Amino acid sequence: MNRDLAKLNQKNILNTIKAKQVAYFLNMSGKSKEETSSSLRNLVDLCEAISKVLIKDRLELNIDETRVYLRSPELPDTEYYAFTSQVLGGYSPFVIFNEYDDKGKKVRPRGVLINLNCHNFVYCTKAIDKLSREMLSESIRDGVPASLKEIKKSIKSEIKAGNRYNIPIVEKISTYSFYINAEDSLALCKSSKSDSHAVRAFFSLLKKLSNYLFAQDDSSTQLLKLAESALQEPYFPEPFCTYAINEGLACNSYNINNMVEYYAENQTEGADACAVLPTHSAKAHSNDDSTQRVTFKNSIGIFSGNVVEETASFDELSHFCQSMNMKYSALTVIGEIPVSKQMQEYFKERPEAQEEWGARGFIPITFETTSKDGNICFQIKEGMNPIALSCRGLLDDYTKDNAVSPENAESVMLNHFSGMLSLFHDCSELFIKLYIDCSQPPETFGDSEAA
Repeated sequence: MNRDLAKLNQKNILNTIKAKQVAYFLNMSGKSKEETSSSLRNLVDLCEAISKVLIKDRLELNIDETRVYLRSPELPDTEYYAFTSQVLGGYSPFVIFNEYDDKGKKVRPRGVLINLNCHNFVYCTKAIDKLSREMLSESIRDGVPASLKEIKKSIKSEIKAGNRYNIPIVEKISTYSFYINAEDSLALCKSSKSDSHAVRAFFSLLKKLSNYLFAQDDSSTQLLKLAESALQEPYFPEPFCTYAINEGLACNSYNINNMVEYYAENQTEGADACAVLPTHSAKAHSNDDSTQRVTFKNSIGIFSGNVVEETASFDELSHFCQSMNMKYSALTVIGEIPVSKQMQEYFKERPEAQEEWGARGFIPITFETTSKDGNICFQIKEGMNPIALSCRGLLDDYTKDNAVSPENAESVMLNHFSGMLSLFHDCSELFIKLYIDCSQPPETFGDSEAA
């Protein structure tokens, strides 16, 4: 196996994990959370079965039968979504995360990382820029006042009217990667709207791919059964905080300042303690003018008089913000993530690594968290090294001890990369707990209302 290629493929998955993540709850109409979770576990099994078929038969993903076309106003039935492989030169768009017992037997499916492309066709911006400059030069020579902005606007109007300037159409391909946590019925994707649209497109894509594979080989009854149980009802992704408020799990949206105030007033220890430790890094803006913004990098302690301590307290952050007449827009916090089974396996053969990272059974991860339209949003900033190193180290060990053929290389890489996906579970659980804990309705609400 090409070690550099494996490292590059791992880096692509790490970049997905380290991107800003927004949490969506996957709802099924008329179904309980437990029923939805059961369907999603079947969905992970379906993705695993499809992955094996794609790799074994080396099937092409981007064909007409497996695409989902968009309703583009300019180019109907032309723009589309299609699955794309997780590794370069590979065939599977999925990395499957299962839980195994000590004997290596599969206990349950936990989640799946998905890769897909959106193929858009747009009028070439370079050609529009070139033409607009030529037209601007002509207008200057002719003494006719015009602005570059007005010229570009007129060119785009002409394109809609019939494209008399013959501006060429070029293909634009955008790749979307997101994770489905089957246990908690969550989708974690990047923070743009196009990423949430890709999550919605995924379920239609999976249905088309399942039908296509079954049509190719109708003896594959396992695929059909899994598809029927996993895709029997449509899924409706909605922001997790919207779901939590509707279900009475929380009384308000995800708000950084509410969180700071809550934990400043309710600082406890033990099981009821806050799930994260605040730091002296944050982003804030003026209460009087939101365009006046400032970023503190390990520096809040300088202004609040707490230079000695590495971490801050919510009480300190609250007083500092009030004294400066500011509001926080983002906080940098530290959370502890359990050492995964993959890391435990790596540490077992390397006592020096166990001493450095695994002695406490937890890995400290630094996050930046903010509110994205009232929803949970977080990003890993530091702490990924032991996770990445253990995955790469075990993959190197495997390739040294086993002859890996080019046909098996993709499966071997995906199996090892799956160990990193436990991070999606641990991080989402951390921030959901953080949000739910500080968003509970006050117990005395009814009494105070009556008074």
